[in-house]
Amino acid sequence: LRLSGEYNQAESYLEDAVKHERKIRHPEDYEILKTQSNLAVVYGFLGKYERAIELLNRTIRLTRQNEGRQSLFLAVQLNNLADIYFKIGQYQRGMGLLYSAINIRTKIYGEDHHEVAFIACNMARAFYDRGKRLGNRIPFMRAARLLESALQKTTRGLGQTHPRIIKIRFLLSAVNCELGNYQRTLSILTTLIDPNRVKPLCEVSLRDALLTPKNNQILDEKQRLNGISILSDVLFAKGDLGKGLELAD
Repeated sequence: LRLSGEYNQAESYLEDAVKHERKIRHPEDYEILKTQSNLAVVYGFLGKYERAIELLNRTIRLTRQNEGRQSLFLAVQLNNLADIYFKIGQYQRGMGLLYSAINIRTKIYGEDHHEVAFIACNMARAFYDRGKRLGNRIPFMRAARLLESALQKTTRGLGQTHPRIIKIRFLLSAVNCELGNYQRTLSILTTLIDPNRVKPLCEVSLRDALLTPKNNQILDEKQRLNGISILSDVLFAKGDLGKGLELAD
């Protein structure tokens, strides 16, 4: 239900599950902690941030008591709580939690593992959002560095067409567009369509590929629309208002 976006139904189901599990399980039982975590994520999607923070703090405290400070489950909860803090504008608290999550995963997997890169991408997203909010280049530059590194690590670990790679490339293309690196943006959008192509497609060829599903088997409709949006931003930024408006429409 959560993955399909049916958050209200998921909330009701998970709240009943938490009540039931608290009656039959120990408070530190992994199954309770996992259900609480899922419920907190749903609260976040529904905008019930205070409930989400309370539940995640409870889950984090019990996880530390039960599993210590270096468990993967703890890293996931720190990441989830960071996401809530970003949503309510508490940037510094969110970043501190992400750094803790990265440190845990680094100690478990090693610095070059794609699971470490996954958390770094969430940090890059926070930098990107902060750059948009403040109109400042520095957060975009930090996001770009994190994403370039994450792209290399994740490609080595998961291959060229893994869903995580696609998400990284979309965010990296948006970041480069904000930085005015339009050729790099076009290059990234090209690899989203054809991972094996070396030379970037021109704006017209990219537009045609994104608008024609049969020519683009890697991306789904939502992803193609995202690509079109980024391409239109490039065209607007370069002063080609006609083509930009055409794509935006």
